[in-house]
Amino acid sequence: KIIYSLAIAASMLTFNSCIGDLDTVPLNETDKNAGQAYQTLEDYEMGLAYIYGAYSLASQNDPGKADIAVDDAGQSELVRQLKCTWGDSYIVELQNNSWSATPNASTLAVYTRCMMVVTRANEFLKQSSAASLEGLPQLRAEARFLRAFAYYLLMDLYGNPPFAMEENVAGALPSQIGRKALFEWIEGELKDLLEGSELPEVGAVPYPRVTKGAAQATLAR
Repeated sequence: KIIYSLAIAASMLTFNSCIGDLDTVPLNETDKNAGQAYQTLEDYEMGLAYIYGAYSLASQNDPGKADIAVDDAGQSELVRQLKCTWGDSYIVELQNNSWSATPNASTLAVYTRCMMVVTRANEFLKQSSAASLEGLPQLRAEARFLRAFAYYLLMDLYGNPPFAMEENVAGALPSQIGRKALFEWIEGELKDLLEGSELPEVGAVPYPRVTKGAAQATLAR
C-alpha cells in the first residue's frame, strides 16, 4: 500500500510538472508569441503585409516552393490564377469544361489562398483588437477589406464557403451561412468600411495598398 501510494504521488507530481511546462515562452529566441510579435505600429504593418502577401506570393521563403499542396509553385499564386487565360493545361480544362479525375490545380490554389487571406486577416484583427496605437485603425480597416475581398472571390467562384471570423481563431470550426447571407455580409462590410472606418482615401497610401476606391469598386461589382 505504501509503495502504491508513493507511486500515485510521484505520478501526480510528474503530471503537475508537465502542465507547468506548457506555461512558458518559446525557448528559441527567434520564435515569438503574439504578445512579443505585436508591440509597435511597425510590427502591425508587417502583420498587415503578411495578409497582402497571400494575394501575390507563392510562399514565405522560396518562390519555387509553394506553401500549399500543389505540384507547381509558380502556378499557385492567387492573382496569377485569377487572371490566367493562356494555355496552361489546368486552364484549358476550365476553358473547355474538359474535366478529369485529377484535382484542378487552379481551382485548388484560388480556393486555398482565398481562405489563407481570411485566416491571416482574422488573426491580425484578433491580435490588434485591444491595441490603441495611432495609425492602427487604418491598418485594421485595410485588413477588413482584404478579408471582404477574399470572401467576394470565394462567393463569386465557389458559392458557399465556410464563414470564419476572429472568434473562430483557435475556437469553433466555422459554419457555412449560404450565398445570400454571405453577399449581405460583404455588402454591409464594404459600406461600413466606406462610411465608418479609417480606410484610406484614394491616393493617400502607396500603391498597391487598398483605399476607399477599392471598396467602391468591389461594392459596384
